[in-house]
Amino acid sequence: MALLPNSVAVMIPCYNQEAYIAKAIESCLRQDYRPLEIVVSDDCSSDATGSVASRYVGDGRVVYHRNDPNIGRVANYNKSLMQHVHSEWVVNLDGDDFYTDNSFLSNALADIREARQKGLPVVAHMGSHRLDIVRRHIPDVVELESGALCCSGKNYFREYPRAGQFTHMSCIYHVETARRAGGYNLDSVAADFHALMKVFLHGTLILTDKDPGVWQVHENNASLGNLRDKYLSAFSMYEDLALHAAPFFSKPEIDLWKQEMRDGAYDDYVLTTCSNVHGIGGILSLLQDFRFRPVYMDAVKVLLKRLLLSDSKN
Repeated sequence: MALLPNSVAVMIPCYNQEAYIAKAIESCLRQDYRPLEIVVSDDCSSDATGSVASRYVGDGRVVYHRNDPNIGRVANYNKSLMQHVHSEWVVNLDGDDFYTDNSFLSNALADIREARQKGLPVVAHMGSHRLDIVRRHIPDVVELESGALCCSGKNYFREYPRAGQFTHMSCIYHVETARRAGGYNLDSVAADFHALMKVFLHGTLILTDKDPGVWQVHENNASLGNLRDKYLSAFSMYEDLALHAAPFFSKPEIDLWKQEMRDGAYDDYVLTTCSNVHGIGGILSLLQDFRFRPVYMDAVKVLLKRLLLSDSKN
């Protein structure tokens, strides 16, 4: 079945999110862009997620699918992309998040049209970037009327350790390119990053500084699980991405990229641990992965200070 040109799909994968799903769907219905399809993919929820989501099907833009049995978070992403989307463009909004910018899609598609008129083969449009940093590190950017910047996806991939800022909910990407790149095929908490970094290699990326919505932080967030496991799993993900990127870069470039990404993952792990883990547990966690880097020493100092202050109050 041919994809609908200039149409956008919002995929909303969900599982046991009865308290959030209505807000997610309604934020999509407020988008002022047409044509629009809203694809809710329920991974066999055991709560009222399905009944809440089904109330919106009468709108015509909303389609509800339910897996039976449960297939897992990443497989649900992939099934939505590969089987349920019929638009040329797609963006993923997890069922516990929501959009606040009602013109997010229309502004992005206007940028895409302008870039295409300039002859640029756009494969994705993504927000939440510091454009001054993008200009500093990524060569040959093209500025659009909106202020958004177009750059080579290959250059973005290479300079990600310095200029990248990935947010799934702000990334509108080309469906056919994503399918050819394999979709969401890595069972990891960072499956979204892995899938879309592959897409970026195949054309032009448009970057903006806009934040279109809200990522809700709560105890069930997949990305706030075991921090150390997430950090260690990133290494195998970078190896897989390096294999995919090998035709685009020399071996020294790929090796340097992997090392820079590992260093970035380590710094992120240390900072996130420092922010979310307190007391002696946080220090013991970090001791497992000692590296003589400034961020490590700073984090240990912060955790020790917290521990001493806590003891003084008791």
